[in-house]
Amino acid sequence: MSAEEGVIVYGFACRSFLESRCTIEFTRLTEGVFSTQPKDRVRGVTGEKNIYSFQNPDSRRNFAYYAHRAAPGTYALRRFTAVANNILSVFTVTDAHTDRPYAPFQVDAGKVHYLGDFTFYTTPFKEEVPVERDENPAAMAAFLKDFPNLPAERVTRVIDFGP
Repeated sequence: MSAEEGVIVYGFACRSFLESRCTIEFTRLTEGVFSTQPKDRVRGVTGEKNIYSFQNPDSRRNFAYYAHRAAPGTYALRRFTAVANNILSVFTVTDAHTDRPYAPFQVDAGKVHYLGDFTFYTTPFKEEVPVERDENPAAMAAFLKDFPNLPAERVTRVIDFGP
C-alpha cells in the first residue's frame, strides 16, 4: 500500500434460495454523485464459503473478507447484485428519486477502514430488510494478519442506511 492510498476492508455474505453469485459494490463519490470511472469502484463477489441458503436455517454465516486499495475520498455503498439462471437482479442503496447515496464514508490515506460485515438477503421476507450490517473486529483482525505491511491504525466506519 502506498502512502497515498487507504484500504477498505469488509465482510460479505449472501443469503439466497437459488442464486449462485452475489456482489457488493462501493463506489467513490464525485461532488456527491457516484463516479463512473472503473478505478473508483470496489467490488466483492460471493463464493461457496459466503453464500448460504434459506433452505438450511441452521447454517452459520460464513463471511468472506475482502481488502481493497482505495484512493482517499468519499465513497458509498452503491449496490448489491444477484445472478441466478442467467438473470441479473440489482438492488441499489440510494435514494430512488435522486440516485444520491445513503451510506457515504471517508477513506483516508495510510489507514485501514473496516466497514463491517454485510449480509445481503436476495429475497427478503415481508418484514426483513435486504441488507444487514454487523461488526466482528476479531474476524477482521484475523483476516488482516495475512497483510503484515498494512498500517496499525484501523478505523471502523458505521454505514448508515438512513436517508
